[in-house]
Amino acid sequence: SYSIPLSGGSGSVNATGTINVSADNTVSAASSSPTLSINTALTNITHTTTGATGIGTATGLPAGVTAAWASNTITISGTPTASGNFSYSIPLSGGCSSLNASGTINVVVACPTDLNNDGVTDVNDFIIFAPEFGNTNVVASPTDLNNDGVTDVNDFIIFAPAFNVVCH
Repeated sequence: SYSIPLSGGSGSVNATGTINVSADNTVSAASSSPTLSINTALTNITHTTTGATGIGTATGLPAGVTAAWASNTITISGTPTASGNFSYSIPLSGGCSSLNASGTINVVVACPTDLNNDGVTDVNDFIIFAPEFGNTNVVASPTDLNNDGVTDVNDFIIFAPAFNVVCH
């Protein structure tokens, strides 16, 4: 608050008012920049904010992923349904200064020969594949790579070239 005495007229007059100073908005770096397979739930990514009162429309997020703001935290969550390398931007609203939260999410196509989902087709996957060889699958099996109802040489032809290949 302020009060400024004015002079030059008759009587005593003060100009008064209040100046409110708001802190600039701030936003932290992303809590992670994940690489994950398509149709796999994203571990939440967070950004901490100060000064803001919410967020605007996020751009650059993969389909199936959204951003929300509550209690000075932006939370990015969901299950990506599109693959690619996504650079996102989320504008802060309210407060002072124009600022965006930003980061990246890399979504890769699933690797069907990575039977134990460790990111590489290797001997551990072969240990899963080998006992199923020759089995007729009443219910679809992950070892039936061509989906013809049996784990056989046709599936091995798909499996073998992927051996020791990193899926991400």
